[in-house]
Amino acid sequence: MLDHDTTVSVLVDGPRGPARAAKVGIVALARITGTPIQPVAFSAHPAIRLKSWDRSLIPLPFARVVCAFGTPIAPPEGEDEAEEEATVLRLEEELSRLHDQADARLLPD
Repeated sequence: MLDHDTTVSVLVDGPRGPARAAKVGIVALARITGTPIQPVAFSAHPAIRLKSWDRSLIPLPFARVVCAFGTPIAPPEGEDEAEEEATVLRLEEELSRLHDQADARLLPD
């Protein structure tokens, strides 16, 4: 169990992507540590989006940045593969919603 004063951040799409596609590892880590997953998404304007697989975001000077926090997602209690996959899907849906929400606050129509 993690100390309550500790924060761990992990990009859920792994080192090879695809972008915004969560992997089961984050769910397993949450289950092992007994820590909920806190979905977070960022948007910035003006910004540069790299042409890499993950489309990394680099805010330009004086950019406005929005950070959207979702509802924490509790990890499955057991090691049931179907439950872990369902949690991954729920996480992906929440991250997609948060990215859309953050973009809508900054980006012109």
